[in-house]
Amino acid sequence: MLLSLLCAWAVRPEVAVVLSDDLEPYQAPAEAFREAIGVPVQTIQLHGREIEAEVEMAALRAANPKVVFAIGAKAAYAARFRLQTTPLIYAQVHDPDRYGIPGNQTTGIHAQVPVVTYLSQVQSFFPDVHTIGMIRTAMTEDQKLEVHQAASDVGLAVDIREVSSPREFRKAFNELVNSADALWLTPQRDVLTPEAFRTAVQEMRRRQKPLLSDSTNMVSAGAAFAVTPNTAGVGRQAAEIAKKILDGAAPAVIEIQDPQELSTALNLHTLEAGEVPFEELMVDFADVVVE
Repeated sequence: MLLSLLCAWAVRPEVAVVLSDDLEPYQAPAEAFREAIGVPVQTIQLHGREIEAEVEMAALRAANPKVVFAIGAKAAYAARFRLQTTPLIYAQVHDPDRYGIPGNQTTGIHAQVPVVTYLSQVQSFFPDVHTIGMIRTAMTEDQKLEVHQAASDVGLAVDIREVSSPREFRKAFNELVNSADALWLTPQRDVLTPEAFRTAVQEMRRRQKPLLSDSTNMVSAGAAFAVTPNTAGVGRQAAEIAKKILDGAAPAVIEIQDPQELSTALNLHTLEAGEVPFEELMVDFADVVVE
């Protein structure tokens, strides 16, 4: 198998794209990247399997591309540690430090929108919201300070609760659901179980309060609102970074960037069924509307 892959890589590609899995959030940026980069691109699909990553990365290391665009944590991890001297651009990685991805040969695009951008959108869609309960896993003091400063900048208050288990999540939710005008949930699956999420959707709807999230999928499943990076936009943005590297720029001098193109998702069914107050004129400005 490795020999056949090496033969396929006989001509050195300038650019390679590595995807963690065959999912739309990974496919969309890959397609946009290929369209925008302007040079031939070799695409690798890891399918979430470690053994496949080993074989594919060995072939890619032999091909020695000039730059790799990795989409998803598994792809970024595989590229970072199996092609350590190859310039790497990563995207769709929610906690790159956790995987040890940052380095001198690495740059990328943040998986989350800036907090101040998110909160300003919340304010536009939900003008009756003044206090937001935010449930998250461990945060640094700098991250907390950033959240509070962003909230202050847009005239909101945020009550942050850190949790590390489903039990702690339930406790934080039960406290905040009474005191906050809206709740913004962590997307971490080891903390927010499917059952806890369904309960949160139902309880927030009953209390006529918006449930805020970090993914379009969560909005489709019943959350009221999300602001996320536009997946195709991430691909186009990564292509611009790759062009700079191909022109000689070192990844170390290219700062990790905030996503430039955003997508706003709104669950109109959740809002109307729960009679949750929102600015109806803003519906036309939502990129994804679940009815």
